[in-house]
Amino acid sequence: MDEHTFSVLEFSKIKNQLKEKISTAIGELIVENITPKINLQQIFNNQRETTEMREIISYDGIPPFSRLEDISSELRRSAVKGSILDAKKIIKILKVLKISRLIKKFLLKTKEKYPLIRERAEKIRTFSELEKEITQCIDEDGVVLDRASPELRKIRRDIMKKEQTLKNKLETIIRSSRFAAIIQEPLITVRQNRYVIPVKQEKKVKFPGIVHDKSDSGATLFIEPFVVVELNNLLRQLIKDEEQEILKILKKITSLIGERAQEINDSVLSLGEIDFIYARAVLANKMKAVEPKLNQNGFINLIQARHPLLQGPVVPININLGRVFNILVITGPNTGGKTVTLKTAGILTLMAQCGLHIPAVEGSEVSVFKKIFCDIGDEQSIEQNLSTFSSHMKYIVQILREADYDSLVLLDELGAGTDPTEGAALGMAVLDFLGKEKSRVIATTHHDSLKTYAYLTKGVCNARVEFDEETLKPTFEISIGLP
Repeated sequence: MDEHTFSVLEFSKIKNQLKEKISTAIGELIVENITPKINLQQIFNNQRETTEMREIISYDGIPPFSRLEDISSELRRSAVKGSILDAKKIIKILKVLKISRLIKKFLLKTKEKYPLIRERAEKIRTFSELEKEITQCIDEDGVVLDRASPELRKIRRDIMKKEQTLKNKLETIIRSSRFAAIIQEPLITVRQNRYVIPVKQEKKVKFPGIVHDKSDSGATLFIEPFVVVELNNLLRQLIKDEEQEILKILKKITSLIGERAQEINDSVLSLGEIDFIYARAVLANKMKAVEPKLNQNGFINLIQARHPLLQGPVVPININLGRVFNILVITGPNTGGKTVTLKTAGILTLMAQCGLHIPAVEGSEVSVFKKIFCDIGDEQSIEQNLSTFSSHMKYIVQILREADYDSLVLLDELGAGTDPTEGAALGMAVLDFLGKEKSRVIATTHHDSLKTYAYLTKGVCNARVEFDEETLKPTFEISIGLP
């Protein structure tokens, strides 16, 4: 599909609306890379998935989605032999596993009439034993628990005992009348991972110990008494033992994750697809959209269609193309809605081929097009320093070179930007060529001779944007068959 088309039709804004409804990092990536499908059955299935999810939301409730971070780098790292993930990264993976399991359980409990969603849910894997192992060892804040191993529990008990013994000795020193005039404050603190006592700087010679730090003013020294050096050493060794045991536990869990990394990644992809379907359903509900009928015959029948990006009250329009005529020529006043009509036909077709429901009413129908071309607005090429007319002609030449039976072509103000007579002749030549190629075309124009051309040419039909005869203001309604 032509990238120019996505830009002109502002499809990125539709993607942004979808992203607002997405919960997972992989779902967001899927939205970012969304492209219109051209296989009719695939599009039909995607449309049905959106419908099924809307029904699930209406009758069964909202799936238990939660904001999930990207874990792809953690999974890749876990698969490397000997690697160690920190506890917080492991908890990030655990959250994805839990939410995946809950969503699968929720969707499989829904009614049998949602076969496509159930099929998607079946592809989500559950990792109960891995979840259990992680939960046994690490809490939700990423703290490795005492119960993670008997050795860790023993080490931590020894640490508590050594700390208490150490504090008791230091408390004895603090309470001693011998050191009352020497100690700055009667408290125990830690400096450089050693338990110390704050001592007045001028009294340090009377307090036997090792200086580890001093206050900003220099008036206080933080000294480790010689009598507790050995206890501090033993405590530091126990803390190192604790760190080593924690690394051993994390390495074990990382290895377990690494063994299932590919399965987890595949499951996350399935979860992302379901997240994308959910976002489509929520957006469809917001837009009051419908599942369109689909065909491969170039038939477009949009009933009471609304442009999805317009704010405020929108006048619905009807667009019909491809059954009786393949080319629709729209005339009418500027700002009367001609360009919006083109964009509505284009963006609703893109949406439908991406599996999105369209803002129209039941019975609306769209065709599957392999190519959609849009020459809308003043898309002047600054890099090549082309005039407005030359820029349009450059793109029209590309359209004429590539358009065929499976193409939808949207042309705004065909023949504008040059001499009226030449512009009208050029417009007729373009429409003649596209007509022979059997492309489906919607073109707007202000040339009267193109109205006459549409009236006299088989396969071409006139339409006009209406205006109020009393106020002489446009009503933004489209009347097909009238020049």
